[in-house]
Amino acid sequence: KRPGSLKVFRYYSDKLLSALDKESIAGSIFLFSMMILTVADVAGRYFLNKPIQGTHELTGLLLVCVAACALAYGQIRKGHIRVDLIISRLSLRGKIICDIAAFIICLFGASIITWQTFNRAISYIFMTRGNLTETLSIPFFPFMLVLGIGFFLLALVTLIDLIKSVA
Repeated sequence: KRPGSLKVFRYYSDKLLSALDKESIAGSIFLFSMMILTVADVAGRYFLNKPIQGTHELTGLLLVCVAACALAYGQIRKGHIRVDLIISRLSLRGKIICDIAAFIICLFGASIITWQTFNRAISYIFMTRGNLTETLSIPFFPFMLVLGIGFFLLALVTLIDLIKSVA
């Protein structure tokens, strides 16, 4: 191991983690937009008898953006579901081995989902039918790209965690 390479790794991983903090702000904006849209739709429906067309579509598409922004951030904050009932009884070495195994599984899963999501986004670009929402005719591919980026960032953060656990 070269000490310089560890410094470079920490430098770039810190930059990535800092950028993901900003991504969480974007997720919060998407969530706030969903809330405002839903409140406006309900108010329009009950007080003016005029609901907003396509609210269900927009809420669903914005939910994809919220989830994509939350994936990597949740991994950074260690906010994903974790069962500590058994792991808390293990030795430090056992805990590290379990962490490494979990990171490898997560990295594998996130990588496959990233690959398939980008494949689906590309197929939506070239589809002639079924690539738009029903009411508002919004294309699906930008949201698939956002989801793919979210899983890619989750894979990167998991890789960083894996390297830290191994080191």
